Amino acid sequence: MPAKRPLPFAALFDGSFLRFFGASLFGLALDLALAAALHHLLGLSLIASAAVSLLAAAVLTYGIHEFWTFNSNAPRFSIARMAGTVASALMALAVRSSFLYATTEFVGLGERHALVQLVAATGLSFIVNYVLVRRIIGGRTTPGTTT
Repeated sequence: MPAKRPLPFAALFDGSFLRFFGASLFGLALDLALAAALHHLLGLSLIASAAVSLLAAAVLTYGIHEFWTFNSNAPRFSIARMAGTVASALMALAVRSSFLYATTEFVGLGERHALVQLVAATGLSFIVNYVLVRRIIGGRTTPGTTT
């Protein structure tokens, strides 16, 4: 009898998915808190605040994903994976910034709705980042394998 092939999305719901979700949720909370603080306490523009916070959270979550999320027996820093993670964060930043710009300039949401805009934009960038990071770092989901 041939070996049973796993469902295409089965790997998404293994332990690494749950760890990815938890680590990313932590990074997301840091991201939102830092963006709000930079915007409201330091007076940075919403887009600048979102950019700084996204990149800070990306660096932190890269380390968590590299050394914990994907549960490798031999985790190690990888310039290629870090660069890929930064590229992913920049793509997510482009999505986030475009959404913020569009909702501010074209939809007409202003400062009164900054938090709603930031949460929605962060949600979109979170989805983009998950898909890309899963491909970059998540390629070594089997313990003991590295790329």
